Amino acid sequence: MPPFVPFIVVLCTGAPPPPGLEPLAPSAGIYGSSSPDVPGACSFEPDRALPLATFPDDPPDDALWPEQDNLSGPGSIHADEAWRLETGGGTIIAVLDTGVDTTHEDVYRKLALNPGELEGLVDADGDGVLTVDDAGAAENAARVPDANGNGFIDRADIGAAFEDGIDDDGDGFVDNVSGWDFEDGDADETDTGVDGHGTFVGGLAGASADNGVGGAGACPDCRLLYVRVGRAPMIMTSRLVAGVEYAVAHGASVIHMSIGAIQSTPALDAAFRHAHAAGVFAAAASGNEHMFHANLPASSPEVVAIGALQRSTTPGDEWRSRAAYSDYGPHVFLSAPSEVTTPAPRDTYIQCGGTSCATPHVSATAALLFARTRRMELDPPIAPDEVVQILRASAEDLYGGDDDAAEGWDPWTGYGRVDAGSAVWAVELGDIPPVARIDAPGWYAIVDPADDGLLDVTATVRADRSESVSWELEVGTGTEPDDWTAIAAGDTERDAASIARLDLATLEPPAPRFDAGARILPDGGLVTLRLHATDASGRVGEARRAFFLRADTGSHPGFPREIGAGVAASPAIADVDGDSTPEIVIGAADGSVHLLSGPTGRELPGWPVATDDERGADIVSSPAVGDLDGDGSAEIVLGTIAGQLHAWHADGSPLEGWPIDLGDMILATPVLADLDGDGRKEVVTAPYDGPVHALTAQGVDIDGWPVVALDETVAEPRAAGTSASPAVGDLDGDGTLEVILGSGEGYGPRLMQTGRVYAWHSDGSPVLGWPVRPQALQALPGFLLFTGVVGAPSLGDLDGDGTLETVVGALTGTGTVYGAGGDELASLSGSGWGASSDVPADTGVWVAGIASFGDLDGDGALDVAAPLMGMSAQLARFGNFMLGAWTSSGGWLGAFPRAQEGYSLLVNPAIADLDGDGVAEVLAGSSGRVLHAVNRDGDEPAGWPKHLADWIAASPAVWDLDGDGLLEVVAVTRSGRVHVWDQSGPLVRGDGSIAAAWPMFRHDPARTGSASTPLALPLPVEDERVAVSGGGCSCGLTSNPTRSGWPFVLAVLALVWRRRLRELVTRRDRGASRSSRPGV
Repeated sequence: MPPFVPFIVVLCTGAPPPPGLEPLAPSAGIYGSSSPDVPGACSFEPDRALPLATFPDDPPDDALWPEQDNLSGPGSIHADEAWRLETGGGTIIAVLDTGVDTTHEDVYRKLALNPGELEGLVDADGDGVLTVDDAGAAENAARVPDANGNGFIDRADIGAAFEDGIDDDGDGFVDNVSGWDFEDGDADETDTGVDGHGTFVGGLAGASADNGVGGAGACPDCRLLYVRVGRAPMIMTSRLVAGVEYAVAHGASVIHMSIGAIQSTPALDAAFRHAHAAGVFAAAASGNEHMFHANLPASSPEVVAIGALQRSTTPGDEWRSRAAYSDYGPHVFLSAPSEVTTPAPRDTYIQCGGTSCATPHVSATAALLFARTRRMELDPPIAPDEVVQILRASAEDLYGGDDDAAEGWDPWTGYGRVDAGSAVWAVELGDIPPVARIDAPGWYAIVDPADDGLLDVTATVRADRSESVSWELEVGTGTEPDDWTAIAAGDTERDAASIARLDLATLEPPAPRFDAGARILPDGGLVTLRLHATDASGRVGEARRAFFLRADTGSHPGFPREIGAGVAASPAIADVDGDSTPEIVIGAADGSVHLLSGPTGRELPGWPVATDDERGADIVSSPAVGDLDGDGSAEIVLGTIAGQLHAWHADGSPLEGWPIDLGDMILATPVLADLDGDGRKEVVTAPYDGPVHALTAQGVDIDGWPVVALDETVAEPRAAGTSASPAVGDLDGDGTLEVILGSGEGYGPRLMQTGRVYAWHSDGSPVLGWPVRPQALQALPGFLLFTGVVGAPSLGDLDGDGTLETVVGALTGTGTVYGAGGDELASLSGSGWGASSDVPADTGVWVAGIASFGDLDGDGALDVAAPLMGMSAQLARFGNFMLGAWTSSGGWLGAFPRAQEGYSLLVNPAIADLDGDGVAEVLAGSSGRVLHAVNRDGDEPAGWPKHLADWIAASPAVWDLDGDGLLEVVAVTRSGRVHVWDQSGPLVRGDGSIAAAWPMFRHDPARTGSASTPLALPLPVEDERVAVSGGGCSCGLTSNPTRSGWPFVLAVLALVWRRRLRELVTRRDRGASRSSRPGV
C-alpha cells in the first residue's frame, strides 16, 4: 500500500515530475506530494484520506507476473495505478461466453452467487455479499460440505447443497445459484467444450488476487457472473439476447462479450437498449478477421467495440500497434493488449491472443469505474455513457505504428489503448466529461438520397457534473475526413432528440476503391458524423457515427426491401405455390421464413412463418425446396441452430409431425433427393455433432440411415462437428444416388493436416475408395474455430466422360478434384495466377469456400469457381481476399483470381450470363460489402459491381422472377435487406440452353450441389414444365438430359412461346414497364 500523502497533484501535459513525488498514476501525470507547491503542476487537491484498496500481493511475487506486463509497467493498461484506489468491491461483470471451468484455482472463488437461491447460507465475513469464500467458511461447513471431494468448496458443492428443483426467488430460473446456461437450458454454467474460451476471458477480467497462484485479473475484486450463451464455433443471437437480459436482471454493472453473434435481430437491439437504460455498460470484441466489416455485437450502438494490440519490439512500450488480425473501422472505440497470460481449463495458464483477450481489459476497467463511484457515493450514479467518455478521454493515444495511425481517433486502434490507472484517477479527481452520444442514424445505416434528401440526426447531450453544456455537430466524408463541416450547434441538453436535418445533396462521399494491394477501408459512400459536447469546466465529450449514402440503381420493382432481421442463409428461387411464377425463399436470423413474390416482392399469404422454438431459432441453414410428401406441391425445409428441422407446405402450414429435433445445432443446408427410388424426396441433413440422416416426410430415416461420419481407420478417430452441407448425385453412374459430405475431422501435424470427405450409397453403405483426405495447412490464426472440411462438396462432370467428379477443399487447403472412386484427378492451383489477374503475388487457400460449375471460357466444358483467401502477411489489403476460377484440368482462367474486398465464408458463387453476350459471369459477395459479377476476362457488365454497404454473407441467386424471359439477380445482406436487380440477359438462350449454369447456392432449390440436377423452367401453361440441366448446354425432362430429342425441342418451343408473349406485352424501357406487367 502506498504511503499517505497530504496532496494529490496533476502535472501539466509534458511536464517532468520533480524529485520527491510519490507516483500514484504516473501514466496520467498524477503524483502525491507533501506540498501543493509543485513546479509544473496544473492542479492539486488535498488527499481526502479515503481508504485505499489493498494492492494485490500475488502478481508481483508470482512467477507469472513478468508475463502479466499487460497490467503494469510501460505500455500496459496501468491497472496497478488503478488498484491504489480501487480493486472492484464486488462489482459484477457478466461474462457472456462459452461458460467457465468452475474449479479453476484462479477463478472458482470469483463466481457471483445468487442469494435468492441460497437461503440459509451465512455471510461469513459480514460484508453484505454472499461469495464462494463465504460458502467455504467454517460457519457454513455443515450446510455446504465438499461434495465432490476436491479439497475445497466450489460451485458444484454449492449446487449440491442448494439445488432443489424449485425456483426459490421466482426469477424464472430454477436453481440458478450463480450463472445460467442458455445453451443447455439449465443452471450449470460449466464450459463443456475443449476450448475454454469463457475461462480465458473471465480470468483476464477478474481472476483472484492474494491467493498465491496464477496472476490477477484487471479487476481482481470484481465478481464474475458467467452466462453460457453458446459454444465454439457459434453463438446464437437468441441466446445472446437471453443472456443480456439475465445479466441485467441479476445485478451486472458490466456485460462482457468476447464473442460474435451470427446475425442482427430486432430483439438483440432491444436487449442492448434495455441494458443501457438499466445503467449497464457493454463491451464486445471487434473480431479477428483482419477486416473492416462490422461484427455483432460489437457494432451495436449501445456496445463499444474493442480491438487488439500486439507486443511491440520497442522496449518500454509493449503494446502500441494494432494486432494484424484485429478488425478495424469507424466503429472501433478502444484497443487493449492481447497475447497475454490467462487462466485456462484444468488449472493451466495460456498465452491468449485475439480481440477476445483484449476486450476483458476494457470490461474490467469499466467495472473499476463503477466500483469507485459507488464508494464515492456519486450522485447521480455514474451512467454507461459517462463511463464511455471517461474511457475515451483517459485512453493513451496510439499514433504512428504499423498502421501509421493519425493522432486522435483512428480506425485501427480507435481512441487508443485503455488506461485503467488514468480512468480511475480521473473519476477520483472529478474529471468526468459530459455525455455526447449519437442515437441515429445507426452504425452503417444505409441512406438513399432519393428518399427525401434530408437525414434526421438525433443525439443525447448531457452534463450531470456541470452547470452547463454546449455542443456542435460536424459532418465529413470517408472514414477519416480531412475536412469537417459544422451543421448544427446548441447550448442546451438533449435526450435522444433531433439536433439536425442533414442536407444529403451537400455531401460527396468517396466512390468505392478497387485498387489491388491498397489498404482496404470502407470508404465507398461513407459519411461520418462527429459530435462534441463541452461543459462549463472545459471538459469535452465526443461521439462518432458512420453511415452509407447510396442509391440502389437498376432495382426490380418492390426492392430493396427490409425483412426485419439479418440474413446469412442463402435465398432459394423456386415455384413454391405452383402458379408457374417463381418465389424467393428466405430464412432470417430471428427464425422467420419468408416467401416473396418474384414479380412484386410482396409476401405471399400465410407467410412469413416462425420456427417458434423456445430454445432459439437462428437460421444459418439455407432453405431447400421440393415435394416431400408426393402431393405435387413443394415444401420448404430448413434447420435452426437450436437443432430443429422444419418443413412447411406452400401455404405456410407445417408438415405433419414437424419440426423434428435432431439434438444439436444444424449449420448445414439440407438436401432434398429421392434416395430410395420411391418417387418421394428424402431430407438429407446432418446436425453439428450428430449422424447423417435421410428422413422421409414422416420424419423417420429410410433403411440404412443414419450413418456416422468418422474415419475409424485411423489409430485415434476424432469425432468432429459437421458444418458442411451434403451433396447428392449419381457418382458411379449406376442410376442411384450417392451422398457426399465433409466433416470437421483433422488429422496429422497442425501445419500439414488432412480432412475427411465421405461418400455413401443410397442405402447408407460407404462408397469404395472413400473417405478421401484433402490436405489443409491449418496455419491461419485461431479466429477460424472450425476445422477440417467446412465448405460443401460440389458435383459435376468436369471431364465430359458422363460421370460426376467431386470438388472440395479443406480449411486453408487447396481445392481438389476427385473421381467417383475417390481417386485424386486434379488440384486446383493456389498460386501462379492467370496472366491478367488483379491480385498481387500470393498463395490462395480455401477457407470455407464452395465450388460452382459453369462454362466460363466458352469451350463447352465445365469450369470451376470458388472464393479463396491469400496467405500473405499483407493482411487488410485489397487482393488478400479473392475469387478463383479454374479450367476443369486445374489451371487458372486468364483473369483469375480476382480481388475481393472481404471474406466469402461458406459462399457458393452463382454463374450466369447476365448481359446476354454469350459469356458467363461469376457472382459473389463478401464481408467487404460489394457484390461482383466477373467474366473470364475480369470484366463486369454495365451497372456492376453492386456496392451494398452491408456484409453479404449469403450467396446470390439468378433467375427469371417475373416471366419476362430476362434474368434477375437476388442478394440478401446480414442486416436484412433483400435486393433484386433486373438484367438484360435472357434466361434461355437462342439454342435452348439455360444462361444460368449455377443459379443459386448449391445449384438448385433442392440444394443438391450437383450440376447434373435438372432445373425446372416454369412455362406460362398450366401443369407444363421443361427441365433444363444446369450445365449450360443441354435440356431435358429426365435426370440424364441430352441435346437431342423431344426434351430439346420442348425447350426451344418454350423460348419461342416466351418471345411471342413478350411481343404481346409491349416492352419498352424496362424500368418504366415493369410496374404494370400482367399478372403482377
